[in-house]
Amino acid sequence: MRSICFFLLPLSVFAAPSHEPRGPVKLPVRFEASGSNTFSGKGLGYSVSLSPEGHTVTLRTKGGERNIRTIIVGANAKSVAHAESPLPFRTSYLRGAQAAWRTNVVSFAHIRYESVLPGVDVLYHSAGAQLEFDFVVRPGADPHAIHMRYEGADDLSVDREGNLVIGAAGERIVQELPAVYQRNGDSMRLISGNYRIEGKREAAFELGAYDRTQPLVIDPVVVYSGFLGRLGTDTAIGIARDIRGFLYVAGNTRAADLPTTSSSGQPANAGDQDVFVMKLDPQAAAPNDIVYLTYLGGTGTDELRAMAVDPKGIVYLAGTTASVDFPTTSGATQTVFGGEKDAFVARIDPSQDGSAGLLSSTFFGGTGTDIANAISVSPAGNIYVAGQTSSSDITMSDSAVQGSNSGGYDAFLGVYDNSGNLIYATYLGGEKTDNAQAVAFASDGSVVIAGNTTSPAFPLTGSAFDTNYHAGAAMALSLASSRSRD
Repeated sequence: MRSICFFLLPLSVFAAPSHEPRGPVKLPVRFEASGSNTFSGKGLGYSVSLSPEGHTVTLRTKGGERNIRTIIVGANAKSVAHAESPLPFRTSYLRGAQAAWRTNVVSFAHIRYESVLPGVDVLYHSAGAQLEFDFVVRPGADPHAIHMRYEGADDLSVDREGNLVIGAAGERIVQELPAVYQRNGDSMRLISGNYRIEGKREAAFELGAYDRTQPLVIDPVVVYSGFLGRLGTDTAIGIARDIRGFLYVAGNTRAADLPTTSSSGQPANAGDQDVFVMKLDPQAAAPNDIVYLTYLGGTGTDELRAMAVDPKGIVYLAGTTASVDFPTTSGATQTVFGGEKDAFVARIDPSQDGSAGLLSSTFFGGTGTDIANAISVSPAGNIYVAGQTSSSDITMSDSAVQGSNSGGYDAFLGVYDNSGNLIYATYLGGEKTDNAQAVAFASDGSVVIAGNTTSPAFPLTGSAFDTNYHAGAAMALSLASSRSRD
């Protein structure tokens, strides 16, 4: 139950627009060669490896990683793979200190294994961010010969919708009721199809009548919905380029073996999850293209939510931390952890070695939960941070638009000078939950904050575009703009 509102926020400070991603993007699964006749792929929250005998999915569970191997019983180990539909881009990545930095990797949208069973091909591709594998049965071949064994699963069952449910580590993986069809020109004929469980970890298909003189497609989709809530680790959150062409990538990681550089200010992961910051030279050959790579964090969970880079290559970071020992700098506005979670604001200069590279770092928060979601930097170096807070004891400016928390979570805006000192802070919100998710600066001197609210009493102005709270809205957007008083 959320609504749209607009408000005017008087400030005399300057910022540049900030464009941070709001969480993981649900990209399609892409595949790349990983060996002779084998391929690997990545989806949202899982990775997959393909071979003629079947595929193995690696999932993140509460107890760590779990491999679920789907074996096509009796598959031809010499089945030939055909990589199809090359994607119009190249990827580069690293996987820890012991792994090679790979560049210009070709990816494919489809991998086909030919004659895995007599007259049966398997085609791997994606359905959105999920894995899809089609059994393509040629005329005269027997689809009842297709049997799948699930190694690493605890049990199998079929739910009321006919989906195959794979139990693993106390959670559910769903292989949806297959779409079974035959094509005749532009028309498609649907065939009834169901799963049949054979033993504890094996399943086959039951099919209705079909034309055996025409190809048949059996099309299951695998949905790893039980595992998607634990994303946000080992994830790039932001990317930027400076005026000299260097690339900057920052995000969150649980890895303990990133190949940090000798100039790193923090060469090791300090706890559960740390922030990482990397500077890359696109013109250099690997591994020399990693100019700078460092961790930033404490012994608890640290989560980057936003980054920005100025023309000089200074990296600005904002997020939230549960670490009481998150690195802060001497003279920072707030060096003591305030409560359940605090927001943090930091500046890193990758051109400086060791601890000198951390130009400034501070907590921003009170005794509740404080989360910075957005950051923007002005040409003069002033830093604008926006987010949400449940704290009622954050120090506000004398000129704050709203000096106290109105209830629940309020949005906040904090403004820092080019040395990292807090020069302005205000709450903004109503009686329920308000959240600032983006901050930017317009050419006319206006500061713009966008977010959402569930507060019918959210503060509005008389000239607001819409003064009504639309309780039926599924999404919310709150927009703040102000003209500079300079």
